[in-house]
Amino acid sequence: MSDDDISDGAEDVVDVLTAQIEKRFAMGIGQLKSEVSLAPAADPEATDIVKWHSFLVASQTALDQAEDALLAALEAQPSEVDDPTMDLAHRVNPQ
Repeated sequence: MSDDDISDGAEDVVDVLTAQIEKRFAMGIGQLKSEVSLAPAADPEATDIVKWHSFLVASQTALDQAEDALLAALEAQPSEVDDPTMDLAHRVNPQ
């Protein structure tokens, strides 16, 4: 499995959830976010969903950046992984 497969899979999850949200509210996520920002109390469910969707997108962005940093650090390693690179690996996969 390549790093592209991992990133594509994660984007697929965000895309699937976004599509489900758009279907549920019969509008694009951008329009839903605009509606919620104009009247957050009008539909508490929509407000919560927009909030959690934003958290998901931000988390995915942070993960993508950590993966990119790890790959760059690994590509720069001559043979043995140093401590800063291992720290990056633990940020991407904390297991």
